[in-house]
Amino acid sequence: MPEQTQQQTIICEGGLDNSENHLALSDGKEGTASRLVNFEVGEFGGYRRIEGYALSNGAGNSNTATQNSTLPGTGPVLGVFVYVNQYSQGTSIIAARQVASSGYYSFYQYRANDSWVLISDNARVNTQDGKKYRPSVMAFGPTARVDNASPSSSTTVTIDEVSSTITTSMTMSAVDSSGNHVFEAVSTGRSDSGNIVIATAKTINDNTRLQFSTGVGITNLHITQFNDGDGNKVCITDGINPAVIYYSDADGHTFEQLVSTGAANGAGTSSEPPLASSGDKDGFGGANAINAPVASAYFKQTLFIAGDQTTNQSTGSVAHSVSGTVESFVTGAGVVTTEMDVVNIKPFRNDLYIFGAKAIKKISLSGSDFVLENVTNNLGCVAPDSIVELGGDLIFLSQDGFRPVAGTSRIGDLELESLSKSIQSDLIHLRETYDLNRLVSVVVPSKSQVRYFLNKATPTDVSVADSEGFIGGLRTADKQIGWEWGRLQGIRANCTAHGYLGSDEYVIHGDHDGIVYRQEFASSTDGTHDFAGSDIVAIYETPYMDMGDPLVRKTVRKIDAFIRAEGSLTLGVALDFDYGDPDLFRPADMSEVTEGAIVKFDRAGVTFVDDVDDSSIFLYGGQTKPVLSYHVSGSGNSVQFRFICNGKFAPFSIQGLIVKFTTSGKQ
Repeated sequence: MPEQTQQQTIICEGGLDNSENHLALSDGKEGTASRLVNFEVGEFGGYRRIEGYALSNGAGNSNTATQNSTLPGTGPVLGVFVYVNQYSQGTSIIAARQVASSGYYSFYQYRANDSWVLISDNARVNTQDGKKYRPSVMAFGPTARVDNASPSSSTTVTIDEVSSTITTSMTMSAVDSSGNHVFEAVSTGRSDSGNIVIATAKTINDNTRLQFSTGVGITNLHITQFNDGDGNKVCITDGINPAVIYYSDADGHTFEQLVSTGAANGAGTSSEPPLASSGDKDGFGGANAINAPVASAYFKQTLFIAGDQTTNQSTGSVAHSVSGTVESFVTGAGVVTTEMDVVNIKPFRNDLYIFGAKAIKKISLSGSDFVLENVTNNLGCVAPDSIVELGGDLIFLSQDGFRPVAGTSRIGDLELESLSKSIQSDLIHLRETYDLNRLVSVVVPSKSQVRYFLNKATPTDVSVADSEGFIGGLRTADKQIGWEWGRLQGIRANCTAHGYLGSDEYVIHGDHDGIVYRQEFASSTDGTHDFAGSDIVAIYETPYMDMGDPLVRKTVRKIDAFIRAEGSLTLGVALDFDYGDPDLFRPADMSEVTEGAIVKFDRAGVTFVDDVDDSSIFLYGGQTKPVLSYHVSGSGNSVQFRFICNGKFAPFSIQGLIVKFTTSGKQ
């Protein structure tokens, strides 16, 4: 009597799961993965290979030979963000990097001509005297600086007021052998009308530039974007310099430094910003500001800055501005003492959550007062940039994995819910191998997805190809929403950002070589995707499956893999039996080629065209072989399937498998 062929259907869902025992995974969780690299939750089901990243000119175009995506300077990209100018309706990418052979970093804007341009032209900068100046270049540090000014000795710079004939003077003195100067004083002859412009005369060189002191310990910048009713603004903190508010309008770029102490005239008062003369309220900051905050947040029409790591007394301080006036930290502002080291702050629903390393608290608005409350005293955030809002909750990495803040806040110390139980062993590896203070994250809202990128204390000790991370996404199954996780490999990011340039979603990262890349982006017009010219390695391994009985030997005859290809594809398949038993026969690895791309109907031209480069094609539906069949021969009590794709291929989804097999008697 011939053997009866049986089959098992496997729906690919559940994500990476390396924490369950093998029997549990084989019984009801066959669609999970024991290894999942560079796959995400598929929009149409299954696991989808991620799209990769490429150079981008900031305007949605692909890389060209003339493009320059490397920022001037040295070291990693320290920060990057997508900024929308509400006045001009223009959108641009802005990034920061250390200036070569200096202890300062500068900001650059990506222009349409494929180059990074120093933000200096027409920049208005708040200096430590609390007034706005429009120099050809200004520098930020503990004091305001003008680089490359001449002569090297003390000199007087003439200042002409824009809207009047009043002229005043400013004394500068050399601070180093390079001719760097510090603003020491400004005469009181200035009126309050208009902005002040430093004359581009002999005393200021064209090479002057806008800079921030890097000091010691700055690895990346914390960037908060908000709109306070007066246009889009960005608050930048780095733990070394005072917080800075950046915005751009019809007058150009503006940087407002929120200082609490002055370089020459001392601290401001409770009612007056630092260094402002009596009756002059043009200064920014105030006595309630924190001089070197690590984090910021916009909550209830108020700007919060927190966690000055340079001063022991301020590590647990959270300062807030005057309500409705984010630049002012004078009368009406205040400081909340949390009695813990603050690592980050995030608004969520009606509260501002304050994350410490071993505790979490929150600030609520009660009437006109901010009230501090405990959330938990036995649990904290171990990675400052792990905190993201996704799926209607605030997610953070704690000592025992990724957690939702809503559940933790509701149940407190007794909350046992973890979103990452399935990858617990990977998280242990993470904490033992990487510097969690250097973890960075980015949310991809269109995919309900978050990406975490890992760095060591010295990131360049790990090659780009070996760089690791996690990808978490939400999947709806059986009317339930659950988290699925996978591993990332081949993206070495020091900072990240998300935004929109026009209608195009931008997911970007700055690397450790000073280059800004766009993720979710094809590097060429043929629709292929890679890692900036390098192949994408994608691996999906099923659990070891016993097909219902771990004591019965099975002989696998055929595999039908349901694939949704978005372009040409070469997919390799391998089998393993009985948890890698070396004495068992294994069939040779197999490879299958399919091709096809998503097509659209061009109503204007009444033609069928490729969605990538609009060239004529003859495919409809996106693929010619939705099912890849593999005839195999191999046997064991349990079997594992491995799918490998290594190359510059368009994304594809593995949606499910049908395994056909025969059985022999029990052993």
